Amino acid sequence: MHNAWHFYYALILVIKVV
Repeated sequence: MHNAWHFYYALILVIKVV
């Protein structure tokens, strides 16, 4: 379930950049 954590982290980062 660690993959989901990384996936969400990347999503949050992208949203923050945008």
